[in-house]
Amino acid sequence: MSAEASYRCSKAGVWLPRVLAAATLIAAVLISMRIDDSVIGNASYARGALAAAGGFLGLVIIRTGAWAGAIYRLRDDALEICFSAKDRRELPFEQINSLTYDVPFARRRQWLPAMILVDRFGVAWRVPSILNHGDQFVRDLLAACGRDDLASFASAHRLEARMARYARRVQFGYGLALLIVIAATLYSTLGVPG
Repeated sequence: MSAEASYRCSKAGVWLPRVLAAATLIAAVLISMRIDDSVIGNASYARGALAAAGGFLGLVIIRTGAWAGAIYRLRDDALEICFSAKDRRELPFEQINSLTYDVPFARRRQWLPAMILVDRFGVAWRVPSILNHGDQFVRDLLAACGRDDLASFASAHRLEARMARYARRVQFGYGLALLIVIAATLYSTLGVPG
């Protein structure tokens, strides 16, 4: 590893939360158009409520997907996570207690799978599994920390193999967004047989 290694998600990975949020909003609006005045007394309120719920869900997706837009720098003694020029967080290597992996929705409202670094205070630091060259990130992190206990955690949770699938996860995310819009379009135009 060099003195400082930087990792980030590809542009497609950074845009993935926004695309999923947009697909959710579009789906909510398309489905809301299916609400009929004959079924619900005043359908305009129901349509507005459904569209607002889609917008709220989209905001949650964007907010929890913010980790995808960060830059992850491995410094000599700490991991620095830069969300913006003013929002930088630093996790010293000696404060890392354990490493684990979260599948989607393992933690409340966390849809993005991620490698988790748990510090001595119990705070979970997320590294999204759509990070470009995530497997190399794991190797460089373990080399920088130089701790056998963290290497054991990484091995037990198969972190290197899981973080190596970053490109497939991004493709799956875009496919899911497309599927959401197609399903909502079909439902809004064809309806459900019944």
